[in-house]
Amino acid sequence: MGNWGCKFNDLFELGKIQILQDALSDTLNVGIVVSDPEGNTITAPSTTDRAGEAFCIDPERPGNAIMIDGNLIAYVALDVTQLSNRDAEKAENLIMTTFGQMIEIAYKRYVLQREQTASDDKTDTMTGSMSRIYFENRMGVVDRSEVVPVAVIAGNINDWKYVNDNYGSSESNRLVIVIANILKEEAEDYYLIGHCDGDVLNIIIPRAEYEEAKDYCNRVQKRCMEYEDIWLAPSIALGIAMKTNIEQSIDDLFSDAEYEMYIDKISIKKQSGYRERLMKGQRKT
Repeated sequence: MGNWGCKFNDLFELGKIQILQDALSDTLNVGIVVSDPEGNTITAPSTTDRAGEAFCIDPERPGNAIMIDGNLIAYVALDVTQLSNRDAEKAENLIMTTFGQMIEIAYKRYVLQREQTASDDKTDTMTGSMSRIYFENRMGVVDRSEVVPVAVIAGNINDWKYVNDNYGSSESNRLVIVIANILKEEAEDYYLIGHCDGDVLNIIIPRAEYEEAKDYCNRVQKRCMEYEDIWLAPSIALGIAMKTNIEQSIDDLFSDAEYEMYIDKISIKKQSGYRERLMKGQRKT
């Protein structure tokens, strides 16, 4: 079935399918059972009244395949031995048409619901940047578009835990918001900025050379240093990796960007006055 993400159980309440299946079986005198692409039964077999004889699925011939958008979603196995050849053909056509139309309608509803959910989850509620899921989706879109070069920037807020431990979650949340706002204000409209974890803010810049990405990082870090606040001392470590070949994966490049980010983090924390700036709020308590 692959990774297309839709299963028979996602489309229906199985109890309702069982009722429909039993009704078709009783009306047409046909045994019916639905199984998944791996051959596991989804519904209980609806059997004809042949002295209670069990209706078993042949693993070699699991039944009529039901496909949606080129993906196998289920098999419908039929026992038509109680019918004449002509009646068996009519019954099979009716049953498969019923299941096919019903599944197609349910699948369209499923897709609409998924699209609505994805739309609702685009924005991170704290920062107003992209949510992690939507950011990763857009990352895949950039990969598939075969755009190069692409700047991949891993960002990690410095000493977020220190702020959380000393000033509480409201101030550590405010720190994330302040830095996210700086990232957005210094970005062009086509930059992709995602809040991907508590203290993680990642950026993708399509069609950007290294110099553009580096200039962006420098501007962000300069803005952080210039930020005036009685408690907070915003600081973010940023690491850049470049996608220069369409065969490269942005997801894979994030490990390189994170390595560069950790080097940047060490460099920032070694700077003269960093610790004093970080702890300025402590002197006011």
